[in-house]
Amino acid sequence: MYNMQHFEESGLNPNQPPVLPADMMKAHEQLTKVEGGTIKRLGLDPRDAAGGTLTFWSYAWGAPWWDPDTLKMQLNHPTVVELNEHIASYYRQDRAQQIAEFRKQFPMWTAPNSGIALGTQSMQITGYYQPGELKALPQKPDRMGYTWWPNPKREKVYIAQGWSSAIPAEQKQVDHAWRLAEHFASVKAGQIMFDGIGWLNGSRQLLKEGKFDSVPALKFFLDMPAKADRTVGNYNTPIQSDIDSEYGKGMDAVIVGKTSVKAMLDDLQARMSQLLDPLVR
Repeated sequence: MYNMQHFEESGLNPNQPPVLPADMMKAHEQLTKVEGGTIKRLGLDPRDAAGGTLTFWSYAWGAPWWDPDTLKMQLNHPTVVELNEHIASYYRQDRAQQIAEFRKQFPMWTAPNSGIALGTQSMQITGYYQPGELKALPQKPDRMGYTWWPNPKREKVYIAQGWSSAIPAEQKQVDHAWRLAEHFASVKAGQIMFDGIGWLNGSRQLLKEGKFDSVPALKFFLDMPAKADRTVGNYNTPIQSDIDSEYGKGMDAVIVGKTSVKAMLDDLQARMSQLLDPLVR
């Protein structure tokens, strides 16, 4: 997602968004404005929104760190190292501290006071939900463009994932809980969610019967499956929450210069293997 007006102001063609990672970095540098050591406008924070997870970056770059058939994990795969070197390059020198200070005033995602909403951030790695979320905000950019996640192979990658419901083990009203879960999956509930917050409930029936005219930009995302070069399904390892948490901490350490990307991922692979191996034997 990118602010088309910012592109024009910075001499970038809004009809030719970044395709390669190098294109995205170049656009980031042109879009970012720093005055007196303070970021007045941020081009891209690669760990913002959907960019904050290893899985989505890996899908886009085709980094095979998890094999769901063999249940084998390689968090330090060379492509995983490469993509995280790219992420870390946005925080080199004094930029890490500048972005940290920027975030104190302008949070991530599409909060009402986020950089994207208030026009102090130009690009964001995100998903189908952002056009609807922006529509609900009191203040938002006038013109936003949407494109595929830049990657080294120039591939148009479609990442498909559904929603899930869970009933707590201690639930005493199980029948009521099932009815609530079924309601959330219905067209009626899906339309309420979309109209209120811009989200879809993963129902094929909703995609056929839903009314989405209020968010024209959603069409780009609905057309993605037919136009994609590669489609990947979302998966979770048995220790996904541990991986996500420890990966985030590891990247924090990389960004402030406490370790290298390779060393961080080697350590992550070793520690997460100790958790995973007993579960998949």
